[in-house]
Amino acid sequence: MNKNLKKRGFETDGLRVRSEIVRGSGNAKARTVKMCLSSENPVDRGDYIEVLDHSPGSVDLTRLNNGHPLLVNHNVDDQVGVIEKAWLDDDRRCRCLVRFGNSTRADEILQDILDDVRPHVSVGYQHTAQLSAEPDEESGKQIIRFGWMPYEVSTVSIPADQTVGVGRSHRPAARRGVSTEEFNRRLEQIKRQQNMSETAAKTRLFGLKANDVRQFSIARAIRDILTTSNGPAGFEREMLEEGRRQFGANVQGQIFVPPDVIVGVDRRDPLFRDMNVTTSSQGGDLVQTNVMTPVIELLRNKMVTQRAGAQMLAGLQGNIAIPRQIGAATAYTVAEQGALTKSTQTINQVAMTPHRIGAWSSYTKQLLLQSSVDIENFIRDDLMKVLAIKMDLMVLKGAGGSEPLGVKNTTGIGALTFGGAATWAKAIEFETDLANANADVGRMSYVTNPTVRAKWKTIPKITASVVPIFLWEQSLKYPGADGQVNDYGAYSTNQIDDSTVVFGNWEDDIFGMWGGWDLVVDPYTNASTATVNITINAFVDNAVRHAQSFTWSTDSGAQ
Repeated sequence: MNKNLKKRGFETDGLRVRSEIVRGSGNAKARTVKMCLSSENPVDRGDYIEVLDHSPGSVDLTRLNNGHPLLVNHNVDDQVGVIEKAWLDDDRRCRCLVRFGNSTRADEILQDILDDVRPHVSVGYQHTAQLSAEPDEESGKQIIRFGWMPYEVSTVSIPADQTVGVGRSHRPAARRGVSTEEFNRRLEQIKRQQNMSETAAKTRLFGLKANDVRQFSIARAIRDILTTSNGPAGFEREMLEEGRRQFGANVQGQIFVPPDVIVGVDRRDPLFRDMNVTTSSQGGDLVQTNVMTPVIELLRNKMVTQRAGAQMLAGLQGNIAIPRQIGAATAYTVAEQGALTKSTQTINQVAMTPHRIGAWSSYTKQLLLQSSVDIENFIRDDLMKVLAIKMDLMVLKGAGGSEPLGVKNTTGIGALTFGGAATWAKAIEFETDLANANADVGRMSYVTNPTVRAKWKTIPKITASVVPIFLWEQSLKYPGADGQVNDYGAYSTNQIDDSTVVFGNWEDDIFGMWGGWDLVVDPYTNASTATVNITINAFVDNAVRHAQSFTWSTDSGAQ
């Protein structure tokens, strides 16, 4: 089978890329081009020979058929079109129809394709299943046929192999200056910009535009408080007055951070705490000495619940009651003229009431005046990230009472016991537990900690497999996830400190926030050291709509 086989590209851990010559019909008026993406040509992967199966059911085109962007040279910042549809043809090749935009850049690429100057297209993909394996007599290697899913399409100037119609190579995104995780995050960002999610739209209660969100400055508001007797001025004053008007007693500080800004905070920026000029570890390294940015950020527990799908409702007012149906009407079988028994649905409410959480930090006036690194990012991230991590922990394991009730302590959630080393059967049992309760819907994901993740990366699903596929796999299907288990997104965080595992439909968790975040600036308590204290308060709660939507293990998944 490998008589004419060539080892194409190079082998590293990263993206799989396959190239194909564009030989389709182009319609300049409609600005569309039909592209051929792939075939069943074998490729030598070193340890084995790879064949991508093109039988119906073996190719998952869900991602491409969801309005996916067309990129140039795999650059997520260089989008020139959108994939209208993708399909599998009878000749066992995958094709797609792309529509180009109206930008100058899109015009340039489209014209090059129509002129046959740029005839190549490249598709990134991942394996979804190992379908078969058979020995190759000439090489002695296994020829493995895979089910697969394409996840990204680019028009490229240089394909993986120009000597044949199809070439494939492992080309990691990191080689191009961006990690695989970052590549997928930015790819999804393009789609979110095209169609903002309904949930995000609900949180922007002030109706601020993107420029307004970027314009809001906590640092400027603090400087106004420190240098004048009137408090913040300009745009920050407008937001404070609007916050007091909308949320009343919940806004008692001198600065109000509206929900729009909270949603827009980039939590990847650098952060510090208790910053001053003279102590290097507390901000001295920020003063102008030709400082190179970004600053190395503090390591913290990773937030997972919103990445996994938990919903956030911001800008709430008053106590909240969410109607929940807990019983259905009943159907009866009766005689032709028999009377039906009256039955009704049963409805109760999921109540949410505000619980206060807060944090404080401090910095020196001298630092505020001298720092050349954007102090705004430090203030936002240090205060807000502390609160965000605490809120994430409460979603997972909040004890109730004075704090919100988390998923783990919600009455009625499912329980699963490993009783030993984790197995493929046990991983599936989580899903079965939800299915038996009719709760296997929505955005289901696994959440655990790094210890379990490391262990599951070494446990094969099937021990006799020629090329083992492990419980915890790399995921390109779920951008932002740390991996996938049982074809669902999987997330890892040290917020779960006992190595237990939870699986559920995270869309059934609702985290509420009343108003925005309230800041109090105190330049007096530590005035003798010219230090300003900042306190931030928020009022929040958490609720699980259906306890049956979650199953939490009773013992460690890393035994």
